[in-house]
Amino acid sequence: MQGLMLPVAVFAALPWECKCVLPALRGVRRGKSGAFKWWEGNAGPFRVRLVQTGIGIERATKATNTVLTEFPCTLVVSTGCAGGLTATLEVGALVIASEIVCGVTGSVFSVAEPVVASFAEATNGSGLKYVIGRQLCVSKPLASVAAKQQAAIRFQALAVDMESAAVMREAARRGIAFASVRAVLDPALKELPPTDGLVDPASGRVRPGSLLRQVIRGGPARWQELHELYNWVQFAQSTLTRFYGRWFASRSTPTWSSSAGQS
Repeated sequence: MQGLMLPVAVFAALPWECKCVLPALRGVRRGKSGAFKWWEGNAGPFRVRLVQTGIGIERATKATNTVLTEFPCTLVVSTGCAGGLTATLEVGALVIASEIVCGVTGSVFSVAEPVVASFAEATNGSGLKYVIGRQLCVSKPLASVAAKQQAAIRFQALAVDMESAAVMREAARRGIAFASVRAVLDPALKELPPTDGLVDPASGRVRPGSLLRQVIRGGPARWQELHELYNWVQFAQSTLTRFYGRWFASRSTPTWSSSAGQS
């Protein structure tokens, strides 16, 4: 049975983003490829390897290159949270990328239409809100409302993340189909609370000592910021978990060709 399954590699930066995918997997085993943790299991017609990359383009590049060298697959997915760049996207809204544009190099990666359709169809009858469009990948967070507005105008993108272009680049150069689906964390008209030093970029875990110091120094205002961020995470996680439960539960085996390409 396993030999008939479609192998899919899913890449996410943070532990909570990985938890959105894990509930849908069965017969899970764990492992490491170099410095990168992964989980592998069955889900519907798929054999899935879920990889935690850590934060940022450099880590995502290394993780994707390492894993794809040893896990041949038919589809690569970049997933997790994103910052909203348009005011119509609420916390938890899904962004299914038709294109990924790298804000560092200007490269544009087009997602094959059958892949986009497969993701969109998984939301049918679910009540999940989603949009399809261009997604931006940057090297540093866009925290302010002004920065998000500028990026939206310059790149004509709906949302922004920090890993997808790296994952897409590694898939594209191998001729593997790729996709990205992300849940909005911080809306376009909300500031992203500063998280410098709060999260370890390699493990994606909150540093307890840093959290305590920031709360003590920042007082009630800082606590309120972090509490709001926590609520955003919970909502985004819930949305992505529901999405993957539906997508992996597909009873039909989807078909797609290799990646649509890079320009």
